[in-house]
Amino acid sequence: MSMLVKMPRRVPPLDVLLEDLFRPSPIELAKALGVGERTVRRWIAENEAPRPVLLALFWLSRWGMQWMDADLYNEAQLHFSMNRCQAAEMREMRKRMDRMARIGNFGAANDPNEHAALPLARDEQPVHLHLKKRAAHPAQGRGGRRDSYMEVPVIRERVCKPPTGFHHFIRKKRAAA
Repeated sequence: MSMLVKMPRRVPPLDVLLEDLFRPSPIELAKALGVGERTVRRWIAENEAPRPVLLALFWLSRWGMQWMDADLYNEAQLHFSMNRCQAAEMREMRKRMDRMARIGNFGAANDPNEHAALPLARDEQPVHLHLKKRAAHPAQGRGGRRDSYMEVPVIRERVCKPPTGFHHFIRKKRAAA
C-alpha cells in the first residue's frame, strides 16, 4: 500500500493549526519551513499557505499525532496477532514432532537425520527390536542346507512405554482423587 493513501484529504485552516502549535513566532516558522520571514507573515495575514506547508503543520498538530498513534496501534495489534498465530502454529508442530518421536523411529532409507538421538521421557525406556524375516526364496547352501529365516539387523531403536494394567490405572485414578 502506498503511503500517499494516508494523506489527509482535508486540512484545518492555517490559524487553527498555528493555534494548536501554541502560536509559534513567524521567525521560528520561517526557520523550520526553510522560507523567508516575510513569506510566513504574508501566509498568516491571508490565513492561507501552500498545501505542503499545511500538511507539514498538520502532522505536527494533535490531529496528525492522533492519526499516527492510531496507525501505530493498529499495526501493533496486527503484529501481535500474527505473532500469536505463529506461536500457536509452532506449538502444534512441536506436538506433532513429539508425537512422531514417541511413535518410533524405524529407520527409513532416506531418513535425513539417521543418527539423531531423540530424548526419552522419564518413564520411557528404549526397546531393541530383533526381527527375523522369512526369505522369499530360501537359498540352499552347498551341503543341501536350507536357511528358511534371514536375520535383519536393527537400524533404529523403538521407544515404548512400559505396559500398564487395569489395576495400575485404578490406583492412578484413586491417587488423583
